Amino acid sequence: MAELKKKEHITIPISVPISCTATDAEGTPLNARMSVVKSVSPSGITLEAYREIDSDIVLLSFVDVLERPLEIKGKVDSCTKIESGAFKAEISFQGSRPENIEFAKHLVIVNNRSGQKPETIIDRKQN
Repeated sequence: MAELKKKEHITIPISVPISCTATDAEGTPLNARMSVVKSVSPSGITLEAYREIDSDIVLLSFVDVLERPLEIKGKVDSCTKIESGAFKAEISFQGSRPENIEFAKHLVIVNNRSGQKPETIIDRKQN
């Protein structure tokens, strides 16, 4: 069972632009910023933004390879300043499990189609 649980939380390094809109508790947009998703898992993302995310709840959105807008609510788990001066944010998806997986899947597809392959991707066929 522990082996299965490990596989459910695989994190994939990617590099995909995403819109991150801070919202209040009622969902009213407060401010929006473009960010870059640095990694994705079925439960959330790590992104890099050039301004601090000053809200607990965000709306994440991007356009998939078929030019369809995709969005999901997220909870900001942490946001810390990194060496480059940008901010690293850990965000948990707040959709249903199928919605979360669908959003994560399309982020990976966009990354693969863009040709951007981080050096840290492990070829699973070899493992």
